[in-house]
Amino acid sequence: MDTTNDVVLSICITTYNHEKFIKQTLDGVFMQKLDATVEVIIYNDASTDNSDKIIRDAIKDRANVRYMVQAKNKGIAGNFTDSIKAARGKYVAVLDGDDYWIDEYKLQKQIEFLEAHPECKGCFTDTLVKNEMEDSLTSVGALKSKHKRHINLENLEHGGFWIPTSTFVYKNEALKQPLPQIYQQIKMVDIFLFYLILEQGTLGYIDEVTAVYRKHDSGEWSGLDSLKKLDFRIDNLTKMQIHFSEHPVLGEIFNNRAKSQKKKKRNFKKQNVLGSIKNILKGNFN
Repeated sequence: MDTTNDVVLSICITTYNHEKFIKQTLDGVFMQKLDATVEVIIYNDASTDNSDKIIRDAIKDRANVRYMVQAKNKGIAGNFTDSIKAARGKYVAVLDGDDYWIDEYKLQKQIEFLEAHPECKGCFTDTLVKNEMEDSLTSVGALKSKHKRHINLENLEHGGFWIPTSTFVYKNEALKQPLPQIYQQIKMVDIFLFYLILEQGTLGYIDEVTAVYRKHDSGEWSGLDSLKKLDFRIDNLTKMQIHFSEHPVLGEIFNNRAKSQKKKKRNFKKQNVLGSIKNILKGNFN
């Protein structure tokens, strides 16, 4: 990775207690082949495991790395926000410390794509999924066909979208600074990021698998039960609806989605109550 010229790409890695995974994450970063000047920014959210030593060993001879350890745990929103604020590059790639890249030309392809498509303010690819609980790795991309497309405000409601966060690269100029104050209160900071950039233009899709998204029981999302996942979604959708309330498209979208999740929660609780009553009537008290 060339470090002699102005920074073209910032790679922002956020990590917390990822001692099992962070070495593989960094290996995927340092194998990248690029015709551009790169900086690697690592924000460790005051990990209590062995992550710090693993990271320091991996970066000790690398001049293009900035490593920050938070004085105290800031949570996902605070740590992620700090990392992208520190980015100096024309382009920014984001990466969770438990995911990893498997295509050594991933970043080169995405930079070339964004250079060739000025209407696109960011781009993403497909991903594999590794389930640590089952020790399994998908052999084909995880994205559904309806998600394999460029995303803009006009087609937003047709099939929705899922962007694997660790495949995302965006144009730094498309993210207005300072970030909105409510950003610190949102747990799904990656999704909020996508929408903030989507306001500025299209998000392009490259139909290739370049990364692995890791599911494990210590992940914030994977560790939640069904009801807590609904609460999680409702809270985030409500906050995003507040932020985008004046937007002619996004305000209505988030309002409708929040209502839909609240309805799902009511139905979920009703089904649980009915299930409990049936078990009692059958004499199943456990």
